[in-house]
Amino acid sequence: MTPFDFVKEIQFGKRNLMVDPQAEKDYKPFTVNKALSYHLDCLMEANAMNLRPHLNKTMQFAYLLNSIRNRRRPFAPWVKPETREDLDVVKTFFECSDRKAQEALGILTKEQIETITQLTIESGPNYD
Repeated sequence: MTPFDFVKEIQFGKRNLMVDPQAEKDYKPFTVNKALSYHLDCLMEANAMNLRPHLNKTMQFAYLLNSIRNRRRPFAPWVKPETREDLDVVKTFFECSDRKAQEALGILTKEQIETITQLTIESGPNYD
């Protein structure tokens, strides 16, 4: 059973899936709360469970199952972080972390980034 099976039941199935120990193992509170948080009418309940991680999984599921209104909601794709090619080039060139490369991008001009990109492409992969 996936966490999204639990989300589906919370949103519009309204069946209690916590009937055996395996279901409790399959329930992932973080994933369920994140999926619910993309819907405005479920946000407060998902946040209430985020504030109470000490509750066992059965209690969390029961709260969400009984407090969220039975309604079909449109699919809400998860937000994914942007990938920037400039960031990867700066990380490779300076051999630094994401955070340091992000700081460097704030300082570097477009011409400098283009030069770094050219130098990185010309040198090829470094397999030292």
